[in-house]
Amino acid sequence: MAYSTIKPNLTEYASSFAALSREVQLVVSHEGSIVTMNKVAKRFFNDVDNWFDILQPEDREKAQDFFANLHKSQGARRIRLTHFTEKGKKTFSYEGMEDRGHVVLVGKIPEEASTQIAGIFTILKKLKYPALLVDNQLNVEMMNETMEEIVGADDKVEAYSSLHDLSAASGAGEIVFETIVASLSKQKTAYNMYDDGEWQQLEIVSIYLPTEKKAVAMVLDVSSQFKYEQLLTYQQQMESVSHLAAGVAHELRNPLSVIKGFLQLSKLTDSFEKYEKTILSEVNRMNNIIENFLSMAKRRWKHEIQKPTVVFDELDDIIRSECMLQDITYTSELHRGDEQSKMNSTMIKQVVLNLLRNSSEALQESARNVKSFTLETWVESAYYHIRVKDNGTGMSEETLQKMGRPFVTTKKEGTGVGIPLSKKIIEDHGGSFKIQSQLGHGTIIEMNIPLLEE
Repeated sequence: MAYSTIKPNLTEYASSFAALSREVQLVVSHEGSIVTMNKVAKRFFNDVDNWFDILQPEDREKAQDFFANLHKSQGARRIRLTHFTEKGKKTFSYEGMEDRGHVVLVGKIPEEASTQIAGIFTILKKLKYPALLVDNQLNVEMMNETMEEIVGADDKVEAYSSLHDLSAASGAGEIVFETIVASLSKQKTAYNMYDDGEWQQLEIVSIYLPTEKKAVAMVLDVSSQFKYEQLLTYQQQMESVSHLAAGVAHELRNPLSVIKGFLQLSKLTDSFEKYEKTILSEVNRMNNIIENFLSMAKRRWKHEIQKPTVVFDELDDIIRSECMLQDITYTSELHRGDEQSKMNSTMIKQVVLNLLRNSSEALQESARNVKSFTLETWVESAYYHIRVKDNGTGMSEETLQKMGRPFVTTKKEGTGVGIPLSKKIIEDHGGSFKIQSQLGHGTIIEMNIPLLEE
């Protein structure tokens, strides 16, 4: 059999390509009139005067915006639209561009659409959670209304165009964009978090679909959970403040007695200047005690760059006052350095004071003559390490295994939220929280938080 060796022009095969084509091809005016179409398109639009007229109502404005954006961008865009045709309700995935004042559309016919993707579309549209579907060219194929609200899609951003448009719409849109790009480039599921710095907290997941080479992204708004945790932390904070008040009052009594004595001496000797330095020193001491106490009552939510050394110096005075009141021997070995960490100082203080309160209650039940509580800090491997230790009653292995779960407590009137909350605060700072305990020998808790690179 002889074969042709002539190399013809590709346009000579146009009729063959047209016969094999399974795509809808249309040229439509900006007013919706169909100028021309291929044979496949005639199966659905042969007797249609205006392309817009057979769109489902909720898609008409979207299609008009699509046409307007094609005129502005002078590039190709994608959109998914549903028509009421002679063959019933049909959904087409179109790719379009403007050419010589008309809109050229190429659409995949419904029979060629992926069953998997069609199912995903149906599910995502019905989900109450924000969701969108993106192909590997970063074209948004579907986005439900809740996602539009989250990423800030409005009249200025065409909801069914490029993912790049959404990245510029809002801070949340930018994080959604980054998560999807990571998922598509690495071809696996990607996770991310968005925090607006105030109250909005979003968890974002992008699932890669290897068969379709697309990504499905969903967003979970955990703001309510975040608010609950913050309020729970503040409640614990206020309980600690009220619990520490008696110790602070006791600690203030000593400098007050010194001031009173020296004022009486200055009156008797008629020489205030002689005792002025000592009196002012005691006043400053009182001021520091009060400031450290009041720092516990401040309602801070944001993480700020601070020196852990300063935070634990403030804690040292508060713990010393409380231990003195409870007749507990307090020992501290604190690291001295200028290292910095991004932290919420109020919450970190709250964690240590929660542990002090637990130790104090355990020590009151202990039969030991000398009750002790120790606080140690040191720096190692770019982390600021904290260890608290007591010689109280300790815990059995069984109790230790349960400790850390919400609402598990060994106290008669305990709520079981102190340890889980403390653990979560440390983990939210990027650190770790570990408990060691032995029945009859006391408890050791070690924590760490990451330091900033110098």
